[in-house]
Amino acid sequence: MGNNSEQRISILLKEINLIQNLDIKNLIKKILLMAPKYFWKIPSSNKGIHHPEDEYHRSGLILHTKRVVYLADRLCDMDNISGINRDKLIGAMIIHDICSRGLEDDPLSYSPSDHPFYVRKLTRDLKNNKFYDDIMSIVEAHLGRWTPKKYKIKKNKLAKFGHLADYIASRRKVFIKI
Repeated sequence: MGNNSEQRISILLKEINLIQNLDIKNLIKKILLMAPKYFWKIPSSNKGIHHPEDEYHRSGLILHTKRVVYLADRLCDMDNISGINRDKLIGAMIIHDICSRGLEDDPLSYSPSDHPFYVRKLTRDLKNNKFYDDIMSIVEAHLGRWTPKKYKIKKNKLAKFGHLADYIASRRKVFIKI
């Protein structure tokens, strides 16, 4: 792992350290190392339709990610979700938007409606991890009812909470100080 990679991961270290299970923590770190370069530096929204205004600058997508993880963690507290399930949800929310503007290092000018499914494409070499499918299912469900109809998503409590955390964090008038 190069120094630049370590610096990138350190940006999300507080969120990563919420994960207790070492297998999940290491999986999320590996996935972050595979993230397209743009993930670390683009705004959360380029159209200004969704997301608070303070995310419309460089690294706004990272700020959005931190907010989503914060909300997912609060939802776990609210519903008494702990252990592996909490770790899966937190891990999924850390990586939920790593491919929000495509699979290449140069970002698309828009966020494809099926971007949640790009994460599995990008990371398929890691599919043998025993937690991989559960985490990818949460990632793939983060758009909730706005998921393109051609995709089947697993609907369960963790997927619902992942969608809810992302939905709330992406509202323009909701500001979460991180």
